[in-house]
Amino acid sequence: MRYIKSKIAAIVLLPVTGILGNAAVTRYIDPRNVSAQEDQTASVSLRVRLLEQTLDFQQGGNVLKTYIVSGGRGGYPTPKGTFRVQKVVWNPTWSPPDSRWARGRSATGPDHPRNPMKLVKIFFKEPDYYIHGTDQLDQLGEAASHGCLRMDPIEAGELAVRVMQAGGVQHATSWYQTAVTKGETRTVTLPRPVTIVITD
Repeated sequence: MRYIKSKIAAIVLLPVTGILGNAAVTRYIDPRNVSAQEDQTASVSLRVRLLEQTLDFQQGGNVLKTYIVSGGRGGYPTPKGTFRVQKVVWNPTWSPPDSRWARGRSATGPDHPRNPMKLVKIFFKEPDYYIHGTDQLDQLGEAASHGCLRMDPIEAGELAVRVMQAGGVQHATSWYQTAVTKGETRTVTLPRPVTIVITD
């Protein structure tokens, strides 16, 4: 577990090329790699199954990749229904919500190791619900969040690139690498919202 946590902290705090190597950067952040696998003319959507704790990235009716997530638990359910992803925030800040579970917690900046958002958050029901990274990788596949959808931080970054491209936002590899290495908060609004359907 120590290795996992230090790896995630490194992703958020330090230059990706120095920690993961160029191959990992290309695999997860390079938009050319994502584009090469997909038909840019086919419609894209996301499908979340809460009982299975999975998120499917679908294009043209085909599932291109399935991610393991962690949805809401107990009194903090993830909302079900059809929503639209319109905003992606890289290196987000975090402010404690006005909720019992967050009492006593302090706001954290985009490069803080205790920031529970990690690398990126992908809004699906603003302002309170989004997909974001987590350092609690051992809870992925279980209902453990406070309503949002948690993912492996690197996979959340990969998904964000896919969603941005599907939503009509194209950036060069250098844009993503600079965003990660500088730790700057960058908000991206999609000209074409991406549909996400969340079911049991």
